[in-house]
Amino acid sequence: MLRPGPFILALFGGVIGSRTAEACATCACGDPTLTVMGAEQPFEGRLRLSFGFDLRSESVGTTRVITTEEQRLSLGVSYAVWDWLQVALTVPLARRQVTGVDLSRDTVYNLGDLDLRARAILWRDRIFAPTHLLGLTAGLELPTTPRAVRDDGTPAPIEAQVGTASFDPLVGLSYAFFADPFSFYASSTVLVPTRGRFDLLAGPAWLNTVTAQLQPWTEVAFRLGLDARLDGVAREGDQPDNDTGGFITFLSPEVVVSPVMDLIVRAAVRLPIIDRLNGDHDEGPMVTLGVAYDL
Repeated sequence: MLRPGPFILALFGGVIGSRTAEACATCACGDPTLTVMGAEQPFEGRLRLSFGFDLRSESVGTTRVITTEEQRLSLGVSYAVWDWLQVALTVPLARRQVTGVDLSRDTVYNLGDLDLRARAILWRDRIFAPTHLLGLTAGLELPTTPRAVRDDGTPAPIEAQVGTASFDPLVGLSYAFFADPFSFYASSTVLVPTRGRFDLLAGPAWLNTVTAQLQPWTEVAFRLGLDARLDGVAREGDQPDNDTGGFITFLSPEVVVSPVMDLIVRAAVRLPIIDRLNGDHDEGPMVTLGVAYDL
């Protein structure tokens, strides 16, 4: 069993130990809408830290089933270099437990693949408190996950690896609409993986999100979204994995709360409502908890 190393613990502690707030983000952007990480209105100098926790599971096979349970902590930071350009880094830390067809069990604690992104505002209807924002996102997932090994020194199965250890570029468009107490957010992103250090080539992915938000009170908002994903078939070595790829859609109800100024707390559930994944592959519901703080 792998344990978190000193690097992971130091990284986690360093982010938690960041300085306290110095300004009000709502005043700076001129809009009281509560926004989750990635959907915020950028203004020059806006710095946001985030902590996200995801709980998910999946199974592959029918009579010979491989099950995966994962708990993932994502540490994020975003910074608006100018009022039209925002950069963000996400560091994933995960615990993954895989039960094989022979009931053998691999439990891995590991660093995942870092996610580096930049979002440029292509158009807004006005500088202060805009109603419409159109953005272009470009990014790269970096091959930072170490290979997980068993106690006897042999590599853990590919299903137990926390990341693909590959350079994966992505590009996407996003649109946000703000009209207090209503807001709307939509994004469409294409991810094109490359072959990684584990000799795994994940399939290309098309990721789409549409979310509507109602904020009846200053401190509370309710969101309802659809998250759709279309994946290509992955290849391990030269062989295609017929239990990968396909289409799936999640219904995502969410509650967003701001208990104090500049602090956002969110809780969401992602429920699979359309499952057209290839082969014998099922994904279960996902629970997401998150905190974002503007400095």
